[in-house]
Amino acid sequence: MGGRWDAYPDARAAPGASLVHTSEDRVRALIQIDADLTNVIADLAPLMSSPEVPAATSQWWTSEVLPIVADWQLFRDHEARSWVERSATDWSAYVAWIDAIRAVRSSARSHGIALSTPDPASLPETVFERGARGRGGFGESIWTIGRALLYAAIGVTGFVGMREAWRRFGPTARPTTDKQSEPKRKSA
Repeated sequence: MGGRWDAYPDARAAPGASLVHTSEDRVRALIQIDADLTNVIADLAPLMSSPEVPAATSQWWTSEVLPIVADWQLFRDHEARSWVERSATDWSAYVAWIDAIRAVRSSARSHGIALSTPDPASLPETVFERGARGRGGFGESIWTIGRALLYAAIGVTGFVGMREAWRRFGPTARPTTDKQSEPKRKSA
């Protein structure tokens, strides 16, 4: 499955917590997901070609696992087109692929299949994600709280501004009277 990501030698380096998921994070995620799915297939494919496979396990392989592999290949090829394609994809899509691999591994174990490859590692998280999940340090927690306060301040400012605009220009606004609109003249 892999091979196409050799053009990104730095993408295999372990990332630190950043503010946003960059294109390089997405390439790393694609590499990791591709490797994890390749590992699962390497564990399962030899067993599935055996004639002693129970019918239920064979049906699980063809109806659940193979469609996931096909969907992954379409997703991977779509994401490989350009950094624009990767940047437009929400990070939760990558997390969902890791979850799908974990579900396949769990389902394989429930079918009595012993897997020799390791479970997939978690994808990198941003400072905000780590702080929101309580896994970050003091700085990440402060950053997350500060971000929430900033959003609250923007929301309150917007609400007050809209309320004031409605009060001045809304349907209940009073037209000015002739005395208010006439400029004051100096008496001679």
